Amino acid sequence: MTVADLFRAIKLHWILEIILFVVTVGAVAGFTFTATPMYSAQIQLMPKATASADASTAQSSSAAASSAAAQLANYIEVVQSDAVLQPTIDNLGLHETVPQLRKLVVAENVTGTTLLDIT
Repeated sequence: MTVADLFRAIKLHWILEIILFVVTVGAVAGFTFTATPMYSAQIQLMPKATASADASTAQSSSAAASSAAAQLANYIEVVQSDAVLQPTIDNLGLHETVPQLRKLVVAENVTGTTLLDIT
């Protein structure tokens, strides 16, 4: 098949090609305009590690790491608590209930770090 043959085939079936193009564009536009928009936000937090001033350096870094790990667990609980989610629903005018929103809010520790991802 040569380029000339290709152009001859296009010339013979141009009406069908235009119809298929219009149908495809219409289907994509219909799907795009009727789809429910989904918005997402993400933040990454790192709790401040604190240790006592009178401890040795090795002990203070160990205590700081332990403190950061404990804070991460607390942050995860706080993020998904009713005290945080209900005001969020009220302020944003959402139509979800607290249990429905809790399923959408994800707070997790980044593996091997003291970082907290909230989505």
